[in-house]
Amino acid sequence: MSMSSSGRAIFDVYNLWTSSVQEGVATAVLRAQLPLPCQWRGSDGIATAACHCRSVPPRPPCGLERTPGRLHLTIFAVPPSYHDSMDSSMWDRRYEGAELMWSASPNLFLPPLVAGVPPGTALDVACGEGRNAIWLATQGWDVTAFDFSAVGIDKARQLAGEIPVEWVVANATTFEPTKKFDLVVIFYLHLPETETTQAFARAVNAVAAGGTLFAVGHALSNIEHGVGGPPYPEILWTADRMAPLVEGLEVIELGERERYVESADATAIDLVVWATKPQ
Repeated sequence: MSMSSSGRAIFDVYNLWTSSVQEGVATAVLRAQLPLPCQWRGSDGIATAACHCRSVPPRPPCGLERTPGRLHLTIFAVPPSYHDSMDSSMWDRRYEGAELMWSASPNLFLPPLVAGVPPGTALDVACGEGRNAIWLATQGWDVTAFDFSAVGIDKARQLAGEIPVEWVVANATTFEPTKKFDLVVIFYLHLPETETTQAFARAVNAVAAGGTLFAVGHALSNIEHGVGGPPYPEILWTADRMAPLVEGLEVIELGERERYVESADATAIDLVVWATKPQ
């Protein structure tokens, strides 16, 4: 980061969606009184900063913390169209760094889902670095997990170590499992309508009779009222959009849940799709 003669903060920000995490995150300490063309909601009000990036959405995902008279911001830049970032090579670059993109802990909605449920077979769709698959395996589940990023799968395999998981490099829109599963999970898979329909059709087909489908995605309302997640309305989830994708299943829950994001000291809004396949 550098300062211009006018006192504006200038960020050298790479595009997070087409670069690795290390390249895609700009961290800076700014004086709170700097002019602000963009706004980010903080725990104690609105934090502002002047920035020069390829593209900055109205409410970008970020983390911030205040110290007396100063403001610490982590800002993520994204491309103007989601279609600019839909390929496995982009995700390979994001996963290349040694550090984890996501937490090593499972999604907070997963442990309560399987609490008290006898372990069986599980499929983790678009598993990323494998945190949910690994956690399920430690709970006794026989897990298959796939992602279309070969680098992501390599990281998952390394993270798992001796924990038994079947890792597969495959695309969610074309993957054809060789068996049915007692549990199929999908976390934050965001694709255009046609690809989402294809992915869910295959996921639903993979659920065994009496089995469970559990999917979580960023809700459309998260753009205006939440934090984090992609800023593209066309790929975010609503109950109306997701309901047709689980026709034929017995729906337990189809609606929004709030999720506290500690790094941003804010609440994200997710949409949960929870259904079972009739016996």
